[in-house]
Amino acid sequence: MRNDIIKKHNSFIVLSLLVLFYAVNNYIWFRLDEFPPYADGAYHLLRALDYFDILSRPSGGMFSALLQVDNLRPPFFPFCTAIAHFFASDIRLAAVITNIFFAAVLFISIYYSGKKIAGKNCGLLAAFTVAMYPYVFGLSRISIPDFASLAMTSLGLCLLIYTDRFKNTLFSVLLGIAIGIGILTALTFVFFLAGPMIIMAAYALIEKKEAG
Repeated sequence: MRNDIIKKHNSFIVLSLLVLFYAVNNYIWFRLDEFPPYADGAYHLLRALDYFDILSRPSGGMFSALLQVDNLRPPFFPFCTAIAHFFASDIRLAAVITNIFFAAVLFISIYYSGKKIAGKNCGLLAAFTVAMYPYVFGLSRISIPDFASLAMTSLGLCLLIYTDRFKNTLFSVLLGIAIGIGILTALTFVFFLAGPMIIMAAYALIEKKEAG
């Protein structure tokens, strides 16, 4: 009975263990790291503190104030860090928590992409491989939106695959939402997803032309 349950939910177990691995190791890194945030990392933490300050003191002009925090860079990552700061007293730990959330998005997206293309085992292997990339693992420790952008790009590609050349309405709508959030995470998101979307759109047009 227990073996059947494990076999049925082994994908969820593996993905959960990957997220847990990142969470534990990044928390240890956070406790041991004595160096202050630098350059972009410090900038995004300061913006997160600005968002937190506004969110912690609700007022009639709160929405307008949130829009004025940063006119230079996309706000989604520092805004998420500000939300996490309500549950973590240290803003740096809040950034770690935020990246753990995006790690879950990344691993789940890659798993389902691989599953759709070549089966469950392929999805699990792909998620595990990406999780073990030293660069990806290292990026998840830094308080910049690059890791979040990686996760959102993976989510966008996953949803693009599941649109079935834009014939699936639900996944097409979800893709649109993911694109919006991805752009709010990092502007480079557009360049990473543009190529696959153009190719998918071309295949959809060719298929439509052949069918009609």
